Amino acid sequence: MFRTADVEGGHHVARGELEAVRADGAVEFFYCDDNAGRRAITGSLSRESALAKA
Repeated sequence: MFRTADVEGGHHVARGELEAVRADGAVEFFYCDDNAGRRAITGSLSRESALAKA
């Protein structure tokens, strides 16, 4: 199970987070950013990579 939370408003959301709840109840967060330059600085994943990991 996962849910997304948009960090940046507007009609094109470039950043967000995914919250994954594992079967054992453990919660893990994956931060994503559609801007490749900002991803390189912050260490965030692309939206596709974050969804795959979650």
